[in-house]
Amino acid sequence: MGILDGIYKDAVVVERCERTSNGHGGFSETWTKHLDVIGVMRMTSGQETRIANKESVVVQYRLYCPIVDIQNDDRVKFDGKVFRVLAVNDVQHLSHHMQVDLGYWA
Repeated sequence: MGILDGIYKDAVVVERCERTSNGHGGFSETWTKHLDVIGVMRMTSGQETRIANKESVVVQYRLYCPIVDIQNDDRVKFDGKVFRVLAVNDVQHLSHHMQVDLGYWA
């Protein structure tokens, strides 16, 4: 049991994209459940932006969790929202826990 195991309380679902060829040079993408993870979600920043005359909210979160198979191309579902994985880091290379930077665009 690690130091942070006692504070992990947020249940998230990690999804991975599966690409299937359509036989004509293209492909279709299907997001499927890859892992259930218990960790800690923390908002790190948020701002409103206007792109192409459309308002949107850009929010970044950080997920702290045990070392699991999460990759930069994955996405995370939490609290009814879907976050894109921006970066995955084994904190101080201790193989103890990882931090996953996530982005959400509304």
